[in-house]
Amino acid sequence: MAIDADAMSDVIEVKRPRPDAPPGDVDNYSKQFWSRTVEQLKEQGLWRDAFAPLLERYVRACELARHARVRVPDHGTARGAAGQPVEHPLIRTPRQAEHDAHRYAEALLLLPADRHKLGFGEGVGDGLLRG
Repeated sequence: MAIDADAMSDVIEVKRPRPDAPPGDVDNYSKQFWSRTVEQLKEQGLWRDAFAPLLERYVRACELARHARVRVPDHGTARGAAGQPVEHPLIRTPRQAEHDAHRYAEALLLLPADRHKLGFGEGVGDGLLRG
């Protein structure tokens, strides 16, 4: 079965007023997180409009992890079919989303160690999003 690329372009392409504008369907916290991240990347001279899709995946992974984490009880368990404690079914969701977010952060050079390796001149211990 062949895929019609022209038909898919409407489905895949997300329209934004500007490449550095956050997606409209993320929550307010994620919109603020997006804006702070773009601002920091611009200050460091690392922002390129072409990074918007990667940043979107990063922000969405962080949002998914945050939303899933609040649905998992502190003890991380649920009751199995026989009433025994088992790992909560959502416990893997934030773990995988955080793993994905970390990979996206590396690609965006959000981690100080990655910027340092490429010679962007900051100490490895410096953070990205302060305050």
